[in-house]
Amino acid sequence: MNAHLDLLTKPLAPRQSAILGLVLVAAAASYCVLHELLFYGFPSLSSALAWAAISVLPWLAAFECNKYVVAKVAGSRVRAGAILLVLLLALFASGITESLLFPDEARFMQMAGWHVVADLPETAIVALLTLIASVLSAPSTNAPAQHDLAELAPDPARILWLKSAGNYVEIAAHGRTQIKRMTLRQAQAMLDPAKFVRISRSVIINREALAQYEPRRALIRLSDGSEYKIGNAYRSKAAALV
Repeated sequence: MNAHLDLLTKPLAPRQSAILGLVLVAAAASYCVLHELLFYGFPSLSSALAWAAISVLPWLAAFECNKYVVAKVAGSRVRAGAILLVLLLALFASGITESLLFPDEARFMQMAGWHVVADLPETAIVALLTLIASVLSAPSTNAPAQHDLAELAPDPARILWLKSAGNYVEIAAHGRTQIKRMTLRQAQAMLDPAKFVRISRSVIINREALAQYEPRRALIRLSDGSEYKIGNAYRSKAAALV
């Protein structure tokens, strides 16, 4: 379930975006070819692919940008403005591209004006998905209680490391990894600062799990074999581990 939520809330890796883009373009091109075959005869495959790319890629890029905006931009007004700007840029990019690839269909201004109307469904879909991503990414208004972490890890002293995953925290303890809906800062507030040290913006480790510290490489290796780079702002704290 969390993996499916991540698709809506976390920006995809470049390879994942490329694969998803190819799949969506292929699906849209297939629809275009079928439509042309049914009503107008055999279509041009290159035109179908071009239309599919114009209809899909700007909006996929817009949604990925909006996921980044939702995750990184603070302030509801600033976030809303940034999301609106992304949607307008997608509209503009799609209209410009279609005007360049299909110049005989209409003059530029006519095409650009019509494109705003024609792409309203795509705009609405991306706006709706962005709203869903915002709701799913919103942190809980109530901070997790102290006993929440104890329920997840019956013996908090046996936690090896905690890693930020957006609005979730991955916690390695008792030979397995579990995920808790909270921020890393909230998790850190529950832990004993004498035993748990934050070594980067996204990682907290149990000092008793430290197996090796390499200052020159700014690298920490834990007893479970995992390795983590030390953030520049946290090197003084990491040096106190040994």
